[in-house]
This record gives sequence, structure tokens and C-alpha cells, in this order.
Amino acid sequence: MNQGSLKQQFEKDGYVVVPAVFNEAEMAQLRQATTEIFEKQPQYPGDRSNIRFDWIMRYPQLRRIVLKEKLLNALKEVGGDDFLFLPDAAFMDSCYGGWHRDTGPLEHAGKFFHYEPDCLLVNVAIYLQTNDPQYAGGLDVVPGSHKTQATWWQKKKSKVPWIKFVLHHLIKRKFLSDDFVHSRKGSISIPSASGDVVFFNHQCDHRATQLKAPQVPESRRKFALFFSFSPNNKYARLYVDHIRNRSDNIFLKNYAYPEGLSKELGPVAIQNFYKDELIPENF
Repeated sequence: MNQGSLKQQFEKDGYVVVPAVFNEAEMAQLRQATTEIFEKQPQYPGDRSNIRFDWIMRYPQLRRIVLKEKLLNALKEVGGDDFLFLPDAAFMDSCYGGWHRDTGPLEHAGKFFHYEPDCLLVNVAIYLQTNDPQYAGGLDVVPGSHKTQATWWQKKKSKVPWIKFVLHHLIKRKFLSDDFVHSRKGSISIPSASGDVVFFNHQCDHRATQLKAPQVPESRRKFALFFSFSPNNKYARLYVDHIRNRSDNIFLKNYAYPEGLSKELGPVAIQNFYKDELIPENF
């Protein structure tokens, strides 16, 4: 990949694949660790049987993957050398959500700073399997959609929660097709391989690649680890303030980093993990 092309592609399409960040042995270790975590009952408030939050802080056996040099270089290229890991991380087991934008909750709360030209919120997806046409395992996106406003329909869903609730259950019970309800022209299924990492803009129209096979073998079981990052600017603080105030983010109540984190992770923990005081003084 040519110097600068990763950032250019991200800015153009709203997503980019960072190839071969993890090798086969590392991916096998990650799958084993996540399998063992999901075999146990949730131990933290707010966690669910198929979704666990704050994995970077809560699971030391997973934490150090964020220090992979190739991943850090990609984070710096897109977000700047002083990019910030935001306290917004989750990992999921066999989840296949439909079309949405991650900025929907912001608009529901009456906040629209994500449309400012210097605001950049990025989701990082580490899929522990190859995205397969039958077994799924990755992400569908609409390239370039991050440059557009939310559609009338998306705004309606954000403002009227019962519409979202009804549609979700009609789609889940297959009375309606997700593609019919949320037609997305130009959408693609990202051909990510095991070991790749996917970056996508919070404003991108996206969904989980949809499962077509009636059963999924254990080797294809879908695991996905997510975290968000941003440049070190005022929008990082605005976004963190927003997610702190969401009632469903139980893990952010009285949030604090684990003792000894800086010693464990080194300078990156001091320089690149979000703290209120890291935001420039001209906030």
C-alpha cells in the first residue's frame, strides 16, 4: 500500500481495510480466548450473553492486541499521532445487525456535531474470521455515505423509537426484509480476511454481513471486537460526554482505567487513551 493511500481511501469511501494485521497463530489465540469468555455468564452489569463491553480494559488476555505496530501505524495515519482510543468498546458473538449509522443515537439526543467538517469518529472492527458469502462474518457498507446527511427515514427512526422497535422485530421475525426496508444503493460486502482490521466512519451506512447458511460450524462462528477512536480535539470530548449520558452505557458510570494500565501498555496508555485533560485547552 502506498504511503498515504490508506488515509486517502478512508476519506474517499468512509472505510478502509488494513490487511494482515494479525497472523494465523494470533487469530487462533484470539478465537480461543473469546470462546472461553462467552462460555461464561456475563460478570459485569450491562453485559449480555452475546455482547460484552469495555473489552480493552476488562480482559487482559485481549488488551495487548491494540499495541500491534501495524494497527497503531494505521490509527495514527487516519487519526493523527495523538489520536485517542475512546472509552467505547464492545465485542460480540454471532450478532448480525441491520442497516444503521453509529451517529443515530447522537441525532436522537439532538446533537449534530458529527456533521462538522473537522469531526471524525471512527469505528475499528477486528473480525476473527473471514467474511464469507454464506456464513457472513464481516461488514457491509455504502461507500461514500459518510459524506451525506442521514436520510429522512433514518432521522425518523432516531426521533421516534417505537418505529425502530417495530421494524426491528418485523425484520427479525422475517415478516419484512432488511434490504426492502433499508434499501442502500451501491452497498458492498467488504471482503475482509481473518487477520485484517476494518476501519469505518461512524457516519457510514453499514450493517453486519447477513448470514445465509442455516447453520454455522464452530470454525465459522462469528466473533467481532470493536472500539472507537478519534483525533485529539473537542469532538472527542463531546462524543465521550454523550456516551457517558446514555442510560444504556452502564459500564461508563464512575468509569476509571484499571490500576497499572500505563505500566502494562507503556507510553501508548498515557498518550493515546482518552482522558478529559488530554483535550486541548481551547476546547
